Formats: sequence, structure tokens, C-alpha cells
Amino acid sequence: MKKFSRLFISLIAASALLTGAIHSVSAAQATTVPAPNKVITNASVGIQMFEWPWNSLKTECTSTLGPEGIDWILVSPPQESISGDAWWVNYQPISYAINNNLGTRSQFSDMVNACNAAGVEVVVDAVINHMSAGNYSYPDVPYTTSDFHATLPSSDPNYCDSPIDWNSLWSIQHCELLGLNDLATEKQSVRDKIDGYLNDLISLGVAGFRVDAAYHIPVTELRQIQDGIHLTTGGIKPFFVQEVAVHDNNINAPYAVQGQVFGWNWLDDMVAFFGNSGDLSSAQWVNGTYAALNGTNKTVTMVSNHDTERDGSALTYQSGAGKKFLQASIYTVVNQYGMPMLYTGYAFSGRDQGPALVNGNAANVSCGGTAPAASYPDGKYICLDRWTAIKGAIAWKDAVGTAKASTARGHLGSWSDKYSTFSYKRGTGSFIVFNGGNLALKNAKIATGLPKGTYCDYITGGTKPLKAKKVCTGTSVVVDAKGVGTFSIPWAGTVALTTKIKF
Repeated sequence: MKKFSRLFISLIAASALLTGAIHSVSAAQATTVPAPNKVITNASVGIQMFEWPWNSLKTECTSTLGPEGIDWILVSPPQESISGDAWWVNYQPISYAINNNLGTRSQFSDMVNACNAAGVEVVVDAVINHMSAGNYSYPDVPYTTSDFHATLPSSDPNYCDSPIDWNSLWSIQHCELLGLNDLATEKQSVRDKIDGYLNDLISLGVAGFRVDAAYHIPVTELRQIQDGIHLTTGGIKPFFVQEVAVHDNNINAPYAVQGQVFGWNWLDDMVAFFGNSGDLSSAQWVNGTYAALNGTNKTVTMVSNHDTERDGSALTYQSGAGKKFLQASIYTVVNQYGMPMLYTGYAFSGRDQGPALVNGNAANVSCGGTAPAASYPDGKYICLDRWTAIKGAIAWKDAVGTAKASTARGHLGSWSDKYSTFSYKRGTGSFIVFNGGNLALKNAKIATGLPKGTYCDYITGGTKPLKAKKVCTGTSVVVDAKGVGTFSIPWAGTVALTTKIKF
């Protein structure tokens, strides 16, 4: 998003000491490109690149993510994990070595270097609440039975070998989640090993972490872990976003003190606004939407993630043949509230289905095109980041900057019963309109408040809506002297204009 001077200074990386194991640094890893020296804010846009192998991400950062203005990516867990063809194998660690079916340590390091050089910060999905299910011995860390709640002496106040009682916070934070071996994070020795792993990733140029299952770690212990993390190689504090998968901002709030939390109520609102039985007119109710969240600087907003697209609680690449998913993603990017994180994974027909594997490793990504498709074969990556409309939404967000959205009496923008459109302005020189009806609009007359002229639409035009002098890349919109524009908007379509792209 905000441009910065990219530093291409090679730093000699010291061998990373992980408690109990020293990782040798290969020649390919001997130098690193520093993490971008930019703080992730409301002006930033991130995207979860679920189960993308490191080699494919390396190319994507250089060819697409950096040029289109993506600020940060969330990558899947990189540590050594159990084997298998399900997606969740990478959420069952067996050591903290950087090596799994997404790639080797060297490939991970190369990917981070390429992304950093492209101005894209790398945020790692950190699985630190637990190890794999089963054996409580992990000699490569090392962890032994003394490091897990279920195998502590029964007299220990932190001992728990029973299933989680979801009505008890103590149980949630000490018993085993889905049978996964729950780490005794109250122990300094365990926290030191976790810090060793996270600092190893920091030394490779990583900019931050999503803390998986953060709600299952007591806040005080999570803060102690965070306090042990080094500055990034760009010289700033790492970004932390905690997964606290509850719809209660009072529960979320303590986890946001040293970082951000995901806005689960935002995800619910996207279903309410854009789902099959959704009503986009309710998107006007600003106060109701935002009051259920933890503050614009503490909330990462999202339409979906890898869990919610599988449990039916969120919009997915299949919603409205992908068009409703796209419209909700645009809404999330351009809204002034929160810190947006887009989501893209691969097509699947079974809940547990992992990415396509070749000799046990994730195959190189094969993308599905530059717009939503009616269907995708299993294993095909959706590649939402390549969609023209997403590139245009990011460009519009950049163009409007910090300009405030138009509100009146606690309501955002305006709703038109005549056209079933929801629209608002960001500052005085922009206008965005969403078709919330069941039909395409043709030659609809909508007040924009913009000066007279011909405007190029960002959503159909992408990163550069103006192709040449007085030639739009995508759709053009004529606005008359009274500020009324003539719009043709497809079903589930969006049009975004600014005075920066007009003639």
C-alpha cells in the first residue's frame, strides 16, 4: 500500500539457535533481505495465502502481490509436522525445524527474501499452543512428558487429561484441543523453546505471526512469549494477530493488548450483507457493526479463512459463483474500519482435503483466472489476488487514503430502494456503489456528488484504470454537471470512482 524506500541491503545472518537444536544456515540462506520497515495499519491490506508452497509464493510476491499493493501475507505453518494428505497436518507439529510439505527451510528463506524485496511482509501462522496428537515425546525440540498438561503429575494445579469443558476458561486453556498435546506454557522452559522457534523465523526476515488457538493460551503467558520475541530484521516490533474464535469483544479485548485480534463479528456481517438471504441495506448501520468489534486499530477484518470456509459459517469462493465472495472482499478492503485480510486457498470437495501433492509435497500452484469462476476442479487454487476487481479495490483504497467515509446519524452512506444500491463517499473526491439487488442495473441515474466528467472504474480497471489519455481500461462512468452518474452495474457488481482518474 503506502510506498516506501525498499532496502536491498544484504545482512549476514547468524546461525539461528533453537533450544536443543542448532540449524545450519546454507549458502542460499547466508544473506537475507530485511523485512520491510513498515507497520501494518488500517491503510494496509493483507491476504491469507492458505497452503501455498514456498516456491509458488516466491514467484507470486514478485509478479503479483508486490505490484498490486498487497502489504502482508499470512502463510501456512512452516514447521515440521505429521505426514498426510489433509490440510490440518501442518497444524500438528512434531518439531520446530522449518521443513514440511510446503517446502524446505532454504525454500522458505528464499520466499521470504523475495517477498521482502517486493515490499510484502510475511506473517507466519504460528502453532504454539500444542504439538501433534499422541506421543508426548518430541526429542528434536526437545519436549518430554513434563512439558504437557496431560502428563504433568496429577497433583500439579495445571494438570488436565480430560476433554475441554467449553464453559470453563481454565479448561479451555489447560485441556487438550481436539486431542492435541497441550503445551504447559506456564513453564519458562516451554516458553523459551517457543521463543526460540519464533525468533528463528524472525531471523529469516519474517515480520509477524498469527497465533493459532490463542484463546487456548492464558493471556499472561502469551504476553510473556511475545515479550521474548526480537525486533524484525527491518528494526520494528513484529505484528501479532491472535486467533480468538469467539464473538465477544470482551473476551477478545485482553488478547488485543499486545497486538490485534480477528473480527469474527465482521465475518458474520459479511454473511448478513452479502449471503444468499443477505440484505446489503443493513450495511448502513455503522454503530451496530463496529460496536461488536475491538476498535479499528485492533481488529483484523476478514470475509473467510481456512476454518470458516469449511464449516459453513462464512462466504466462500463458491458463494454466488464467487461473485458475492468477491463483493464482500471488496467491501472489506475499501472500508475505513479495521485492518483487512483477504483470503485465498484452493478448491475442495471434502472438508479435510489438502492441496494436491507430488511425492508428498504440495504441487506448484495452478491458478483459476482473473475473475471468479462458476466452478473449480478440486485442487485448483482460487488466486483471488489475481482478480482484476481485487487489484482495483486496493488501488481505490490507496487513492482515497485516510479520507473519512460519509455518514449521517450513525449510518454509513445511503441505500436506494429504487436501485437496491448501497453507496458512500470517502472524502470529497471519491464514490463507491455496490449493487445489492437481484438484477443487473443498466443506465441507472445515481447521485455521486462528484464533479462533471468521465470517470474510469477501478473495479473493472484494476491497478491502472486509465489505459491511455481518455481511454479507460474497464468501465467508464459519465457524471453530469449536477453530479449524477449513469451506471451500468452487473449483479453483485461494484463501481469505484475518484477524481484522480477522470477526464
